[in-house]
Amino acid sequence: MTARSSLAQSATQKAASASFPSLAYLCSTLVGIISVFVAFGLVLHSSYLATKQLAIQTSASIGALIEQDITRNLEFYNLSFQAVIDGIKNPRLMALDPTLRQLALFDRSATAEGLGSILVLDENGNPVLDSRTTKLPQVNFADRDYFQVHRSRVDAGLYISLPLQSRIRNQADWIMCISRRLSHRDGSFAGVIVGAISLSYFQKVFQKVDLEKDSAIILFHTSGRFVARYPFVASVIGQKAGRNDGLFDHYEKAPSGTYENMGLDGVERLYHYHRIGSLPLILDVGLSTNAIFTHWWHQALTTTISLLALCVLVLIMTVRVGRELRRRQQAEDQLAILAATDSLTGLANRRKFDASLASEWTRSCRSGMPISLLMIDTDLFKSFNDDFGHQAGDEALKAIAQCFQTIVQRQPDLVARYGGEEFAILLPNTDEADARHVAEAVRAAVENLDLTYLIRSCRKLTLSIGIGTKHASHDEEAGKLVRDADRALYIAKSSGRNRVCSTSDKLTLVPTAACKSGPSRA
Repeated sequence: MTARSSLAQSATQKAASASFPSLAYLCSTLVGIISVFVAFGLVLHSSYLATKQLAIQTSASIGALIEQDITRNLEFYNLSFQAVIDGIKNPRLMALDPTLRQLALFDRSATAEGLGSILVLDENGNPVLDSRTTKLPQVNFADRDYFQVHRSRVDAGLYISLPLQSRIRNQADWIMCISRRLSHRDGSFAGVIVGAISLSYFQKVFQKVDLEKDSAIILFHTSGRFVARYPFVASVIGQKAGRNDGLFDHYEKAPSGTYENMGLDGVERLYHYHRIGSLPLILDVGLSTNAIFTHWWHQALTTTISLLALCVLVLIMTVRVGRELRRRQQAEDQLAILAATDSLTGLANRRKFDASLASEWTRSCRSGMPISLLMIDTDLFKSFNDDFGHQAGDEALKAIAQCFQTIVQRQPDLVARYGGEEFAILLPNTDEADARHVAEAVRAAVENLDLTYLIRSCRKLTLSIGIGTKHASHDEEAGKLVRDADRALYIAKSSGRNRVCSTSDKLTLVPTAACKSGPSRA
């Protein structure tokens, strides 16, 4: 490989390596940015879960308040039932005037808003007592589910019916009945005490709650029927919930929990449900996911945009810093190339030669391969300069350098300008025979140079070349190889010039078989 090619390749490698630090810097910046986004994503996810958990707690608190209101009113009914049951067992009380008897049996707790009249039904389902009037309604209730349950079961306890349409008041009114069994002294079925709760009562309880926009509260019977809903949807009251409602899929797995579902009005909500005590009622509180996460989305979007802007700024600064690093590295590499290059010929200079010789000598010590050196002198170059001028001499040196570059093509080889009109060719892993072959090729190429474009004369330039070959060892210095090649050069010049010699050649003033040459140019 020629010296120029060696230097060009070295420059290319350095230019490529110069990009590595900036590329590594950019990659590390990208890794850092990705890490920041991963951490940011984890924080956002944690914040999302915390926001969701807060909404669930809010729904649970709302449900607890509603449950407290409902159970309190049901307890009023239950106390009233017990008072009526105790009064019915008192013969003296039952013998009073109907108006007085009604006042004694039924307290004012049964007249609260949303609570209907309390009826006492006989074993046939006919009213025998009414909390609001002494004029009994002529209606039979034997077909109602609450009557049939108590007639067939002694242990039914306090029973809450399915949503029903009233038979006493406006038949369009939906009610739910709370009832207890009445028994004779022998334990046989004596009838039912029943009270009605208007489903509008639940609507009014729900309206007292301060809900976010698009939120909803739904009360279900465990049978799957709608009892109440806020906002009010008249068409669903008393109807069985569809399978796409989502609640009962979860209720079958757990008596309380959360789920997300699209409501009847097309609003996506986060629901929290739980059963109200031991009652067959399920309270389902749904908060709009849009309302829950609006603030979270706003914060997440604002923070993300700010973070993106910061990352873009960091990337821009990284690219600029990388460019500056490359520019500085390229400038340093260019200076290094200039420091290692002869400005006239473009070959390696003496500094580069000395460094390469030391490096290749060390490598030869490790490998055990021979290393050769060609020391070259341009014959009678001073007279050439005197005859044709220094400018022509410089051009002639450039032409000689071009010959070297054409012939010496192997990668580890190095061609250098040693000083003035002297050159050196370093040939690693080369024995004397191969070095002589290269030297003869170089000598012949220079001898055949056509310099008429420079000097308009048939004057030719020739070279005297000395070969030094060593098997490097740590016991010797690389300078020993230079001294051997220099002695061989002296033999070549003393033997008549324009020839190639080694230290094994005998010093003579005429060409010998051992000292191969072209025509003598004394």
